[in-house]
Parts: sequence; structure tokens; C-alpha cells
Amino acid sequence: MEALHVMAGAEDRDAFARGLRLLKPKTAWSTGEWAFGEARRRWNGLQNVPSDIRQLSLYLVGELKRALSQAEAA
Repeated sequence: MEALHVMAGAEDRDAFARGLRLLKPKTAWSTGEWAFGEARRRWNGLQNVPSDIRQLSLYLVGELKRALSQAEAA
């Protein structure tokens, strides 16, 4: 959420929802796999440990940056 505010200026529910929709195709919250570069993790393979939290955070911010730049280019 902080990244959406900083990168896209999101300040209200609709703006955050638009930003989160950009991430939806790249997430695996309840089915499928997370694709962290060459590494793949089942949707339920992430744990609430610092290394997994960091990996997921970096992944989501990176994907958000890519999605926002593609949306701006379109």
C-alpha cells in the first residue's frame, strides 16, 4: 500500500484498488505458484518468516513498478 501511495499517488480506495488490480495476474494467494524469477513456490509455500516476507515484498514492489510503467506507456 505504501508503494502504491509513493509510486502512483494513491490516496483513496479507488486508486488503491486500481493499483492492486495491476498485481492480480502476478499473485498466487490461494492457488497456483509464485514466480520469483527462476524460483517457483507453491501458493501455500510461503511462511511468515523474515526471508519469505522480504522475498515477497521485493517481488510485489518490483511487479508493481513494472505494471505501472507499462500502464503509463499504454
